[in-house]
Amino acid sequence: MSTTPDGKVKLPITKLEVGDFVEEVTKQLGAVKVVQTGLVRNYFALQALKKKGVIEVLVDPSRSKKSIQQQTTTFTKKNKIESQIEAALDWQDRAHAIIDDTLERAKSHTPIDISGLQILAQQVLTLARQHKEAVALVVRCKMSNALLNSHLLRVAVSLAQFCIHQNYQPLASEHMVLAGLLSRVGYQMLPDNLRLPDDKLPPMLRVKKQQHISQLQKLLRVSGQPDEHVSRLISEQNELLDGSGYPNQLDFDKLNSAQRIFSIAIMYDSLVYGFDHAKAVGSAAAYRELMEHSPNHYDPDLLQTFIQAIGVYPAGTLVKLCSGRIALVVENQQQLTKPRVKVFYNAEFNHHLAVRIIDLAESDDSIEGTASAQRYDLDIADLISEDGI
Repeated sequence: MSTTPDGKVKLPITKLEVGDFVEEVTKQLGAVKVVQTGLVRNYFALQALKKKGVIEVLVDPSRSKKSIQQQTTTFTKKNKIESQIEAALDWQDRAHAIIDDTLERAKSHTPIDISGLQILAQQVLTLARQHKEAVALVVRCKMSNALLNSHLLRVAVSLAQFCIHQNYQPLASEHMVLAGLLSRVGYQMLPDNLRLPDDKLPPMLRVKKQQHISQLQKLLRVSGQPDEHVSRLISEQNELLDGSGYPNQLDFDKLNSAQRIFSIAIMYDSLVYGFDHAKAVGSAAAYRELMEHSPNHYDPDLLQTFIQAIGVYPAGTLVKLCSGRIALVVENQQQLTKPRVKVFYNAEFNHHLAVRIIDLAESDDSIEGTASAQRYDLDIADLISEDGI
């Protein structure tokens, strides 16, 4: 990159961005001269220059749509978000350690630290209030797998987002998030022969697998027993609105709204990430499946509210854009299908791109659907840093 005496800048095509004003093509491949000037209005215009063999351009900053005020605002916002991402990363590390300790204790049927988990619940609610999605981005990006510890943390974060979105009272929010952290701990107490998919188990063993709830309740009693609201959420987590759930076949009239959203959050995460041998289907498909089972199993109104709270494509979701690029959702906005994303990979040519943050609400590009990190052999955990959003 070099600057001319009149303040114009020579940029390699790899550094050119949407909003730059191209004064002249200064280097190119091929014999046919490319003569193209003007504002780079969108990603597709940028790609068109590359396809024509342009490798360097002269940019006029004074005519580019990047004012000093915009740059200052972005810098200030970035500094604010940097600290929130850093705090979320610290919380995630501590939470991971406490959840792992909880599961180890559960496996050996020894008392767990309920007060430590209660502090975790309070902390995630504080983080989510400071920035609605920083902690969600970190947890879903760092723990995008089907392991039990990851499942518990993601469920807790989703419930925290929902409680804040709905302006729940602090104590009710804490109960909900703590129940999320504890929800499936009973799975750790099951013998190995019961940790198979339900369709691989004969009916008798399927019923025994349902004892993960009673096993957890026994563990909680010897650990100091959490608040009765937390205990109720845990005991009713697998009840369904038509009475076909377990362990007590409760129906709509006997299940309050807190329990109904609790069940939605657990099943949603199981479907998205493939927990308990479910097929991982992605966020949009998970919503469709839950809606297909509404109102028989799930409350459709609460499901819609849950979507509004965490997003159609929640922060931390890997998506494929219509342009063929792979991106990580970093922040949802008013238009739920047009979040801010971190673009980093070209799916068509299978290579990494210079990392950029794009606001899809201001872009011609859009989300085609969710993407699988395994399909493209990507490690998205490394995409989160202090400048993550």
